[in-house]
Amino acid sequence: MLKKLIAFDLKKTRPVMLALIAITVLVEIIGEILHCLIQKMYYAKATVSPDGRLSIDTAGLPLLYFKLNDWVTLFILILPALATLAAIYMIRYYYKTLYSAQGYLSFTLPASITKVVSSKMIVVFIWAVVYIISALPVILIGEEIIQKQCYPLYEPNTLDAYISALLVILSDDFMLVLLLEALSQIMALFFCMSLGQLSSKHKLRNTVLSYMGIGMVSLIFFFNIFTKDEAVWLPANIIYSLILIVIFYFATIKVMNKKLNLE
Repeated sequence: MLKKLIAFDLKKTRPVMLALIAITVLVEIIGEILHCLIQKMYYAKATVSPDGRLSIDTAGLPLLYFKLNDWVTLFILILPALATLAAIYMIRYYYKTLYSAQGYLSFTLPASITKVVSSKMIVVFIWAVVYIISALPVILIGEEIIQKQCYPLYEPNTLDAYISALLVILSDDFMLVLLLEALSQIMALFFCMSLGQLSSKHKLRNTVLSYMGIGMVSLIFFFNIFTKDEAVWLPANIIYSLILIVIFYFATIKVMNKKLNLE
């Protein structure tokens, strides 16, 4: 039954999430095109000495070069805004299908509350991973094309190099820690949503206040560990985030099973 619930939630969220992913990829493509134009201008008067040194004359850069830099900056700022929209949509979907009037329909399904809630959480995590991974190929391929078209000392990358670069990004310790911390914060928000349902009034206010408290405390611990030596903070933060994810998951399920109030 859990597989059917996940498939249903993926189908319901697919149109909006695929649209946001498509817009994100389009923004990245436009940004890479602008970046390519900037690099062409930057290396237009580049010279390579006999010993392989690259010299660049930046004195005569046109005004368009600086204008395009501003546009690239704008597109860079749009990307986190789109990611935020995606997160807000998925959190709204989670809340709407569990705690609003639509929540009654979710809990009339022939499935346990644990499976219904777990499905929503898993789908949120699936789209988070898909969203992040979908952005990487555009950047990697775009930068390779830019280097090929603009950089005087360009050396082509092999397929193995692409795969290695992708693996380096995905396996980067710092990114792993940030991803796990982000997931733990999402789980904390889910838990706080369930806490907000314990009261008959001011559910949203109680959700926000409880998340401010729990989220702030967890972030303080996270950054406190982060200040330690790498040999300490890396495994400590990974373990800490995983523990929080597990605790918030089971706590949310517990509240939903025992204390659910959709009035």
